[in-house]
Amino acid sequence: MTEETSKTVEADQIRQNLTTRHQWGFYNSHRQAMERLIVPADHAGRICVLGAGNCNDLDLQWLGTVYREIHLVDLDHQAIAEAATRQKVRNPAQFKLHAPVDLTGISDLVAEWNIKIPDDKSIAKAIGVVRKMNSAAASVWDNSPAAVDLVLSPCVLTQTINPARNALRDHFPLQHPLRIQLRDALITRHLKLMTRLLRKGGKGVLAVDLISQEHFSDLARVPENELSALFAKYVSENKHYPGLDPESFNRIREGDSELSRSISRCELRGIWRWHLGLRKCFVVYGLVFEKLIDPVTQPAVFDVR
Repeated sequence: MTEETSKTVEADQIRQNLTTRHQWGFYNSHRQAMERLIVPADHAGRICVLGAGNCNDLDLQWLGTVYREIHLVDLDHQAIAEAATRQKVRNPAQFKLHAPVDLTGISDLVAEWNIKIPDDKSIAKAIGVVRKMNSAAASVWDNSPAAVDLVLSPCVLTQTINPARNALRDHFPLQHPLRIQLRDALITRHLKLMTRLLRKGGKGVLAVDLISQEHFSDLARVPENELSALFAKYVSENKHYPGLDPESFNRIREGDSELSRSISRCELRGIWRWHLGLRKCFVVYGLVFEKLIDPVTQPAVFDVR
């Protein structure tokens, strides 16, 4: 990977964060919907947020009152640092910032695809790298939290998949086997990162932005009481982000020996709308699972630059 390519990986994420940095008001209902999924049983718990970014979907002051310790993880250090300052957290010592952290482990490889169109061998290499990280402990994130009570993935999974999807979409069809294998490998990696950070009995929560205005231009005007029916209709017609519907998560869980042993079936918990500024709108749903056992003793694996 060239130095130019390496800089592009973080630069793209920083640029995206800059466009939404001051959209706190737009996130209000989205933020409240996620809060309902992460209310702890007591105030002594620890939470880790993967892909926290600008934290517009997190009320950090509220988190500081209901959790003893909050870990914010992102590729963009400036975004999470400024979020803590912007929200005027009362006790900064509660908040542990971890950045830059690459949640995919292959950002360097994917960045090169924007410079040179990849061939099958290049994509297969990326799949192999992700699968190796999924199945064995590689380099360890030195200060990663251990045995937290809850891990939240706030609509970040699509962001981890999108760079590869965007680089491949004009050259490889959606149903190309290598595209599907890479997508599923990245989803598996994300679930394993969440699982390995959790204590036994801990809870994993994913917010997944499944349906966008790309497929339904009037999405912003659908009445709230019709969102569930729209969700079911678009999933049944495959008019959603492929591979990220609830049953796809459970298919991946059941097909992986570590995940099938260590986490419960992923359950749908809530469907809501997320306004990302004036021009973008998504239907989001919550997915919740519990860590059942401690799998093989493998720490969370991250690429920290």
